[in-house]
Amino acid sequence: MINKLKLADLNRILFQSEGGRINPYEKKHLLAGVNLMLLLFVPYQLINSFFILVNGFYLIGSLMAAFTLIQLLAIPFKKYNNLMFANTIILLFSGVNLSLYLILFNFSSHTYLFAIPLLMSVVFLYPYSCYKHIIASIISILLFICISIYLSVSYPSLISNYKYPYFFSGYNDVVPVVLLMLITIYFGKTRYVLSKKLSQIQEENKEQQQKLKETIEDKNVLLSEIHHRTKNNLSIVYSMINIQRHSVDDPKLKQILLDSANRIHSMKVVHQKLYDKEEFLNVNLREYVYELVSELTRTFFENENDIHISFDVDEIYLFSSQAIPCSLIINEVLTNSIKYAFPSGKGKIAIKIKGLGSQILVQISDNGIGFDIQNRSKSSLGMVLVEALSNQLNGTYEYSINNGTTFALTFKYSTEEV
Repeated sequence: MINKLKLADLNRILFQSEGGRINPYEKKHLLAGVNLMLLLFVPYQLINSFFILVNGFYLIGSLMAAFTLIQLLAIPFKKYNNLMFANTIILLFSGVNLSLYLILFNFSSHTYLFAIPLLMSVVFLYPYSCYKHIIASIISILLFICISIYLSVSYPSLISNYKYPYFFSGYNDVVPVVLLMLITIYFGKTRYVLSKKLSQIQEENKEQQQKLKETIEDKNVLLSEIHHRTKNNLSIVYSMINIQRHSVDDPKLKQILLDSANRIHSMKVVHQKLYDKEEFLNVNLREYVYELVSELTRTFFENENDIHISFDVDEIYLFSSQAIPCSLIINEVLTNSIKYAFPSGKGKIAIKIKGLGSQILVQISDNGIGFDIQNRSKSSLGMVLVEALSNQLNGTYEYSINNGTTFALTFKYSTEEV
């Protein structure tokens, strides 16, 4: 029994992350990462903002506190599944706060170490398929740091003369390291679990693929046997009808038996093609038409050169559900042309089969004497069969009489077996 859910999961993991799209596993990973960043980064920045405020740097402290609180806007965006934007808010304003801190205290506060967990969170957090976001985020953070260093060097007056407490420098040494450890452990574990789950699903998928392969092989053997037996049975019926035809003297009965034999032969050829080519669903319509025409001309004409048949046939493959009724229609129309169109025994027939988008056109024309469509349709079994088989194909057909007879059938190409 195929586990469709796991196969679908594997498909999403392997393919849906391409082109920047996030698969469900990466989405879950990103959501947990945003939660972790809010939990770790926001308190750290609020503590630093509070320290700046209590030491009299009200403007910078207020800005940093405001930028830190703005990061909480990630919560509603996270709620509405806009995780990429939520993550961008956290990274952007964390980078701005880091720059403000560096401008105010230069490197004496050791807050530059916060850039390490900030950069590592970018690398670990984003799916690898979103490499553009990774590159843009890293460049943005580094740009903030470079700007703050440039301002500190170019405008020394911006730097505070405040003697930064030793214990708080130690705090800024320890906390980024702790943050880095927590981020590395969490995301490393998450990636490991995801990788392990992916390997497990791939292994299960490999086993299921093998089972599917064995099932398909068994099915092909069965289909081959069915087509072979069907073809043999039709051959027996075909031979029996021909034997019966040669044993009767009534010309009308002979003709009826001949028509029946040709119809059976047209179906037999379809099954023969399916069996010989080992394509148990598709029939090459062009090959079938060539063989059918060859058989009919041998049946009706002592000299096959008496009739000239031209072909304009695309290489079209039909499922057997369409190939059999289509073959019977072609057989009926060709038989009618050969039997009735040429009293002198000589003539021309043009066979045209074209794929027109999703439609297939079957057109058979002759330069014979034509016939009365209305009278023929009432009395001819062949016309009744053409009508019924056209309906089976959900197609439309028409006859036109103009310097001969033209039959045109149009039906929709089926993309799956019925």
